[in-house]
Amino acid sequence: MALSHIVMHFALCNSAARLGPQADLPVHIVVTDKIKRDVVDQTARVSRYEGNTSSAEFDVPWGIYRASVQMRAGKTTCSAVQFFSVQPDHNRSLTMHLQDGTNPAVIVPTIITGTAPFSFSYVQPTVMVFPGTTKCDGPIGDAVNADVDQEIDSDGYYASVYPSPALAGRGPYVVAVRLKDSQGGYHYIRVPAEFLGMSPRWPSMGQFDVTEDVVDYVQDKPEDTLLCPRLYKTTVH
Repeated sequence: MALSHIVMHFALCNSAARLGPQADLPVHIVVTDKIKRDVVDQTARVSRYEGNTSSAEFDVPWGIYRASVQMRAGKTTCSAVQFFSVQPDHNRSLTMHLQDGTNPAVIVPTIITGTAPFSFSYVQPTVMVFPGTTKCDGPIGDAVNADVDQEIDSDGYYASVYPSPALAGRGPYVVAVRLKDSQGGYHYIRVPAEFLGMSPRWPSMGQFDVTEDVVDYVQDKPEDTLLCPRLYKTTVH
């Protein structure tokens, strides 16, 4: 199975950031798959001369993973847990924000992802959530204030939608991918509502690929309107 190369960036917690520039900090990284296998178990070292951020690199097959990062230096401990996905044959970057202590919050998101052609990097696919009253071919109103963590790489995009008060008990919702056109305007394509299925244990994932056909489709469509095409393939895992 082909492997994807992951560059994990992590920002130190407050207590580690206060250490002197001479500090050399060990960072333990464990990446686990859905059947609880550790596909990565490695230790990197962070020099405070590099500032409050650093990175580590590793390779994994495509899929959904749970990343656990912990840094210990004397009485100083930072940690973080985050779920992430990797598309087949795609490399990606990942950002982890370490928190003080050994028991970081573990929040399971819904992951929405897809390919995006490098030649159309200006489209910047962005996942957004709108009230259920938003209609196809109608104007886009104000988005729901959802907690969405977006990552856009050179050939794909990833969005983690976290449970939040804004999404609690007010459904149904309309989930859309916003695309920017070459003139700077915005187009919105609806994706299946099933993409927003929340689970307390492991992320569900929906995939909508922004192909060249999709980019061509929106070019002559009205801006700031919810488009609901039926001709593009989407999948839910």
